[in-house]
Amino acid sequence: MDFKTDYHPDSKRSSKVESWDKFRNTSHPLPALNNDATQPWEPFKSKADCEFASIAIDAKLSQANVERLLALINKVAEGGANIETQKITVDWKKTKIPVEVHKRNLWDWAKELLANKSLAPHFEWDAQRVYKRNESSGQFVRLYDEPWTADRWWNIQSNLPPTHSGATHAPFSILLYADKTRLSSFGTVQGYPVIARCMNLPTHIRNGNGVGGARVVGWLPVLGDDPEKEGKLSYTNFKRVVWHQSFKTFLDEIATYSSAGMVHECYDGQKRVLFPVILVLSADYEEQCMMSLIRGPKCKCPCPVCLSPKEKLRDFSTNYERRTTRKGRELWEIYKENKGAGNAAMKEVGLRPAENIFWDIQHSDPHDALSFDRLHFNHGGLFGRHLLPELQKIIKFVSSKIEGTMGTRFDKMPRWRDLNHFANAVNTSFSDGNKFHDMSKQVLFVAQNLLTPQTSPEGYALLQVIRSYLELDCYIGLDVHMEDTLAAGEAELKRFSQLLDLAKESQIPDLKTDWDFPKAHYLKHAFEDIRNKGASRNYSTRPNEGVHTLLKAVYGRTNGKEIAEQILRIDQHRLALNLLFSRITEYESVLLAQDDSAVNDTGVECSSFQLSSEKFYLGSPQSSMTIANLQAEYPQDAAFQDFHNVLEKFINETLPDLEGMESYKAQLTSWQRVGRHYPVSEFRFLKVNYESTETWMQATDYLHCHPWFHQKPRYDCALVQMSDADQAFVRFVLIFQIQLAGLDKPLSLALVQPYTAGLPGSTRSVDKDLGLIRVKAVPRASSIVIPLGSIVRGALLAPDFKSRDRSEFFVMNHIDGDMFLRMKEWTR
Repeated sequence: MDFKTDYHPDSKRSSKVESWDKFRNTSHPLPALNNDATQPWEPFKSKADCEFASIAIDAKLSQANVERLLALINKVAEGGANIETQKITVDWKKTKIPVEVHKRNLWDWAKELLANKSLAPHFEWDAQRVYKRNESSGQFVRLYDEPWTADRWWNIQSNLPPTHSGATHAPFSILLYADKTRLSSFGTVQGYPVIARCMNLPTHIRNGNGVGGARVVGWLPVLGDDPEKEGKLSYTNFKRVVWHQSFKTFLDEIATYSSAGMVHECYDGQKRVLFPVILVLSADYEEQCMMSLIRGPKCKCPCPVCLSPKEKLRDFSTNYERRTTRKGRELWEIYKENKGAGNAAMKEVGLRPAENIFWDIQHSDPHDALSFDRLHFNHGGLFGRHLLPELQKIIKFVSSKIEGTMGTRFDKMPRWRDLNHFANAVNTSFSDGNKFHDMSKQVLFVAQNLLTPQTSPEGYALLQVIRSYLELDCYIGLDVHMEDTLAAGEAELKRFSQLLDLAKESQIPDLKTDWDFPKAHYLKHAFEDIRNKGASRNYSTRPNEGVHTLLKAVYGRTNGKEIAEQILRIDQHRLALNLLFSRITEYESVLLAQDDSAVNDTGVECSSFQLSSEKFYLGSPQSSMTIANLQAEYPQDAAFQDFHNVLEKFINETLPDLEGMESYKAQLTSWQRVGRHYPVSEFRFLKVNYESTETWMQATDYLHCHPWFHQKPRYDCALVQMSDADQAFVRFVLIFQIQLAGLDKPLSLALVQPYTAGLPGSTRSVDKDLGLIRVKAVPRASSIVIPLGSIVRGALLAPDFKSRDRSEFFVMNHIDGDMFLRMKEWTR
């Protein structure tokens, strides 16, 4: 694989073509030790003391002990961005309302990151257009993943002011997230954190919570509910003004530097003038309305990005005028001169009569910075709040029997690592978008033969909509995009729009026929965002919602008073400890490199792309036993009845021709017998590493072949390479090792049941309509032996609950991006 990188012309960097092993696999020499680095755990006396401090914070020591400990940790944080409490007043009617804002200086946070020598090699400053060579055509095709590979970064760098010092210019790109969260288990106490991330750092650093990751930079005021004011337009507008005036306190210095810039000598030795820009505003729809100052879902133009009329939100074919800072300023100026005329003009485009603080930040148009968020718009929105409730209505209308059957089927769905299992999903209600996401991956297989064109035309039509939604969500969620995946996703969006028209009329009470609402409309901007800001994980709220969990845990250690100051202070201490541990890790890496250098003249370099070279790892070993013992343990399982003969055939016919078995083949002069007395060593856990077709990086599946895993049998499936040209799905029967003469180490094998039996007749209409990939198992007695090295990756197969002999299954192709793309090739 070859990759081509074209840098922005203003970067003064030449284009380059690299092979995959060089592309982004940049090794950086570890820094030399100096006298200041020999005690990286200071002000603690030792590394153990530093670790104790971390444990003490997590263990919730008494307030007195915590205060003593945190006073010591404060020494680490000295000179950093301290917490400030700022009081501002906001006009409402004829009174001034005081509010408090808690903040850290956002530009000081930026300078902290720039000064961190461990982070320095990882910063990307210049816009890039990256291409991957198409193996069949030989042509380079555009690739989108990190934010600097997309168009918005390129356009911003093109519009930065020229420099006169010989330095190049580059954006310091910031992501800002803000959202209220319930801190107490009873939901009575709310917090309003503001989180910043630096988009110049790669995803694995930026989306983490350690050094270089999430930083809580402020705490917005939460206005209490006032029954007399709540719901009144003037009070609603007032709350928007409070939000923007409060946010202004974070951005004052950023606004100045966004015009003037700051000279910084970068890791590559080049001086750059850095201009802070708000590249991404990450938020759910309600918060996006606040950030963009639009009037919400009921206004004339409810989209924060474009001026699509409310009644045309599902019109994906028309490109409506984009919202811009320039137009917002013009309307605001009209409002200041004539409130009546200005308010009417702003109402026509769905804007509230207030000044947007993001207008003051150069190259940071808030409407361009707002982004499609899968968690709230798709998982917890379109599916969780719309598609699933409509499906539940249909099920209840058709039959209570179907409702019970679906609940039972959900409980029988196969388990998978990091996939929520649902004992009864039909009547379950929750607000977790991650659970909705996992449910959406399973619902088609549960319902596919219960809601048919005969039992429920509306239900069958909705299942087709859900299938199209799953395709769209998978395309949007890819971590690396090519032009062909973007084109395929946009084609699926058209299909999705057409399928929504199927449910225009129905006898089912209250069934949704109007899909003109903002979260459905926002799909129109999903692929625009990928082209403009890279993969959707760059602006997902999911990593920031994870910070909420940490803040809630911290709240439990406060006294319930002045919680913002306490939470931000403890968060600062945790950051200080993270910084200490990063220094310790770097220090120990340098020592290790020095030790290795004594043996290896080339020395040791750090690389973020060091991965395991092992294809698989075996775990959960069992006592060695003979084949006869195994057959006695599973007397009713036909897969074991002829196991010794199947293994004997594999050893003599298949094994000698496998790659790496040349020496074994040479010494195999006669047929090697395998009797029932033959010993085998069983394993019940298998970890498989493979190259992802989505990112070309290493991915790992955790697979089980266990008769009683968490009190239930679990025999996972895999995709295996059967020959040079053919792949097939199999289910594990037994994972084992044997020792053969002529081999230095045991041979790792698996007895598997292939899903290669022929399917009768042509493709079933339901499979075609719902995009189902059906496979059929061969009889258990026809199980075969395969080398573990032939496993491509793990797989998840859902049963066809109507299969008479329980031998037919469906490939769960939406389980992750790699399987999604593999199955696209499979069905092509």
